Amino acid sequence: MDEVWSLFAGVDWGGSHHQLCVVDPVGKPVVNVKVSHDVAGLAELDRQMRSLAPRLPVAVERSEGLLVEHLQARGHVMHPVSPRISARARERYRVAAVKDDRFDAFVLADTLRFEHANWRTLPVASPVLAQVKALTRDRARLLETQQAVEHQLRMILEAYHPAPVHLFSSVDREITLKFVLDYPTPAAASRVKTARMDGFLTRHHYTG
Repeated sequence: MDEVWSLFAGVDWGGSHHQLCVVDPVGKPVVNVKVSHDVAGLAELDRQMRSLAPRLPVAVERSEGLLVEHLQARGHVMHPVSPRISARARERYRVAAVKDDRFDAFVLADTLRFEHANWRTLPVASPVLAQVKALTRDRARLLETQQAVEHQLRMILEAYHPAPVHLFSSVDREITLKFVLDYPTPAAASRVKTARMDGFLTRHHYTG
């Protein structure tokens, strides 16, 4: 049986902050606060929500991530909302497409008040699945960071020291980085002749 709710929450998700809005049965906001995306912020989010009810229905424009998993672990019922539906909901309240976290959180909460019976709830993942998702997110973030650093290094080398970029197959290869460390300037690299290059490759066990 569907639960009977007296309060409805909306969270406008952000990279560094989240905006929480909770409305009562007639759509009046009872809470509209911003919290940081860190341990202290999530603790404040818990405190605000727990002061109103042990568990709440929550609308958010995400179906995964640390925030969603955190709220699910506290017993809240998550309703993932697609950005397209969220954009249409905002048009019912305001025509101008001006970014306003407080307003966006309110729209999610108030729309959930009307639509919660029709919107699907997010199943609670098993602990193992939650751990796999967390590891997958961490790996994706590491790859993004690696690619960004590689791109930055490539741009710097292309501008000031292009030889290592074209000497080996990729900038992120260990042998490329070793070459840059051993010969960090064009002047240093210009001293590399055949014998010295053979010694460098042998020293780093490179046979490519």
